[in-house]
Amino acid sequence: FVFPARPGNQTEFACNLELPHETRLQLASGAFTFSKAITGLTGRTTTGNGVAALLLGMPSAFQAAKPPVIDRRSWYVSGFIQDDWQVASNLVLNLGLRWELDTPFGTQDNILNGFDPNAINPVSRTPGVVKFAGVNGYPSSPHKIDWNNFAPRVGFAWKPFGSSRTVVRGAFGIFFAAPYDGGAAVTSVTLGYGDSLVIPTDQDGATIPFRLRDPIPVKIVRNTLDDSYGAVPAGTTPTTAINFYDRNRATGYSQQMNLAVQRELTGSMMAELGYLGNLSRKMAGASLSINQVRPELLTAGANQSRRPYPQFSDVLIESPSLGVMNYHALVTKMQKRFSGGFNLLATYTWSKALGNTTSLQGLGDVGSSYSNYYNRRADYGPADG
Repeated sequence: FVFPARPGNQTEFACNLELPHETRLQLASGAFTFSKAITGLTGRTTTGNGVAALLLGMPSAFQAAKPPVIDRRSWYVSGFIQDDWQVASNLVLNLGLRWELDTPFGTQDNILNGFDPNAINPVSRTPGVVKFAGVNGYPSSPHKIDWNNFAPRVGFAWKPFGSSRTVVRGAFGIFFAAPYDGGAAVTSVTLGYGDSLVIPTDQDGATIPFRLRDPIPVKIVRNTLDDSYGAVPAGTTPTTAINFYDRNRATGYSQQMNLAVQRELTGSMMAELGYLGNLSRKMAGASLSINQVRPELLTAGANQSRRPYPQFSDVLIESPSLGVMNYHALVTKMQKRFSGGFNLLATYTWSKALGNTTSLQGLGDVGSSYSNYYNRRADYGPADG
């Protein structure tokens, strides 16, 4: 909806409902594993070679999973007001204010998991419990709503000292990022939902072997969605990695600014000297592990028991809003408008970019891993590219 009051003045309100449909079927057909040692009901191993086991059609493991179809929905609401103000004959201001709201997504049937880092796990007796949307009063959204997304816009053009050949221009504005930039698909935070097939084990815990020519001896596993999900007793090897959204997750934003002095040299030539700045905060990145052993506790031996959540193989924040980028640039330009059969445009930029992420998806990625979760300053430095 747009409501123009007069030239230069405008008010707008927008509203949008997103209803994407998502599913991932990487293991719907199953995956076989062939190892060099296959233990069967008799306690004996076969072949001693993974390739030989493949040729004989004797897998050591089989895994299949069918995640649920996810219907998610979220609202986008925004509005802005702006106006141009002729303050004086040599000064014009452009003023505006924008507000945006991206609501956290919700899923049909509450197919979504979270994580409580402080609750005591009933299995391991250590902090860290997987939570499920809508179960025992847990919220149905992955994180809280970020209400304070106000974005002011200010710009001006000024001819100083009554000069008709010199103009000073400047502007400042805040721009918000999409709510899930750099994030994985919604299916990454649906632990415990859907069906999985696993090979059953003997009474002594040995995996039952089979040949590919035989029916696969599998059983359907459906998880119990309670505080015990995925955890193992303290001191045993964990089997589950957790992904979740931080409940206090914020929307990333960028403060963009520029200031330039333009000078007419002749009737067709103009020189410009200016500054550009882009200060990005709370930008989303790739998954961040919060299950790292503190540096002072690291030893040369096994460290699983020293992790904050030893009952899980890993605990990762999905798309953490921790990214910081600072860009500053000095820009010079010389321009000659087309005249006498000649046109000229020459520019030079000197710039520097610093941050703890090289891109929206670089934070915590394999090529740009966190140096130390407990000291974020260690990752701040010159940016790539």
